[in-house]
Amino acid sequence: MDNLKVMTLEHWQMLKAIGNFSIRERGSNGSQCFPAPYSMDFLFMVGLQRVRHEVDRSVSIHCTYESAGHADKSEHGMTPCAAADGHVSGMALIDEVKILVKIFDRVGIYPYKWHSKGWHVDDGVRLGRKKKCYWIEDEHKTGKYTYFTDVDEFLNAVKQIPECMEVY
Repeated sequence: MDNLKVMTLEHWQMLKAIGNFSIRERGSNGSQCFPAPYSMDFLFMVGLQRVRHEVDRSVSIHCTYESAGHADKSEHGMTPCAAADGHVSGMALIDEVKILVKIFDRVGIYPYKWHSKGWHVDDGVRLGRKKKCYWIEDEHKTGKYTYFTDVDEFLNAVKQIPECMEVY
């Protein structure tokens, strides 16, 4: 695959210079957002940068590369890592999702709160590791999800969830 390129120090310096992601960025809980910064996929990071540009505010990253704590074969544990969980304060989840689906082919939402409401995005389709998919965590947080392959059906389902319409 000729589109595989991991982040270098120069890439991280470029992102920081334009006022965005930093190699030492910390999440709201104090954890490192990019614990394996040189294992992050370059084009995925460009996608996250596009999200920050589109929302025109800070994007809180909860996690990226993690070798444990996610589903089997999760993009979080792959190298290059092309996955992130996060949220944008001051927006409704539906507005975040409308932007995310324009940039990523795999978007999952967690409208019933982790530490806050949030989302997962990954580039598994571009990397040839996954199929296009969108999902919503169930309201009882039992680890069950409703899956969609059609983005419009996904967006319509998100609009039906009152928690997705509230600014948080």
